[in-house]
Amino acid sequence: VMLAVTAVQVVCAVGAVYFGSRASMGVGRDLRSDLFHHVTGFAAEETARFGAPSLLTRTTNDVQQIQLLVQLTCTMLVTAPIMC
Repeated sequence: VMLAVTAVQVVCAVGAVYFGSRASMGVGRDLRSDLFHHVTGFAAEETARFGAPSLLTRTTNDVQQIQLLVQLTCTMLVTAPIMC
């Protein structure tokens, strides 16, 4: 019985990571697309005010952090109840 429960737990954990990764990649893709279209609509003054390094950081690192948050949240929502 314990072996069967462990096998189910492993399958659920793998599924949680897979679907959490897919969800976070979709969120990141959509967020980057929206951010790109928003930034390309900036006037020259707005672009100069933020600066290229800041805009580059926001479109890469900040979106990556949000992706990681979504992935970990999705993974923990599935695996935490199984652990208890």
